[in-house]
Amino acid sequence: MSEALVVRRGAHIDKPADLVGKTIATPYASNCHYALLAALKHWGIDAQRVKIVNLGPTEIVAAWARGVIDAAYTWDPALGRAKASGGKVLVDSAEVGKWGAPTFDLWAVRSDFAQAHPDFVSKFVKVTTQAIADYRANGKAWTSASRQVAEISRLSGAAAGDIAQLLAGNLYPSAAEQASPELLGGGTADAIASTARFLKEQRKIDRVLPDYRPTVTDRFVRAAIAAR
Repeated sequence: MSEALVVRRGAHIDKPADLVGKTIATPYASNCHYALLAALKHWGIDAQRVKIVNLGPTEIVAAWARGVIDAAYTWDPALGRAKASGGKVLVDSAEVGKWGAPTFDLWAVRSDFAQAHPDFVSKFVKVTTQAIADYRANGKAWTSASRQVAEISRLSGAAAGDIAQLLAGNLYPSAAEQASPELLGGGTADAIASTARFLKEQRKIDRVLPDYRPTVTDRFVRAAIAAR
């Protein structure tokens, strides 16, 4: 997984209980912050008993090198650099997801745009699911020298040398899996509601909607499947 809680060698953290009193860095209101708080809750550790500091990935790398933090919940390439210097992963976001706090990236479209341009959105989803299918089947060929990685680097600004590691750290559901009840068929709306409650607690949003199902649709993924 490309997101994980990594602990510094020499910080004397061998098990979750050892986190008490330690300094953990993570970007506030991010997927990693959410996963960190969920992990602490799962372990029965009050978040007030650890010191959580708000640092971005680049800042985490610098703080890690100086030894001023004991652990970090972050993503690659910062995660990879921490591990390369002897850091040990205590838990990753795939495991935290199994505990009831999944994190994921998704594509969102304005409702008015989707209503006005359904063909465009359908074609976009079709191309996206085809790329996912290609990566699932031929991921090892997506090297730093490949055309696919070059395009991702151009679009995202990320270094080509980091992209293969970033891609390998994630799971990519097939179109059929995305259309299932676990994801766009219901599970995604539940996860968004959970995330919204977290963001409200962090005072990043003002309110939580009573139901997020109207904001999620499997319509376009199902159309992509039917168009094959």
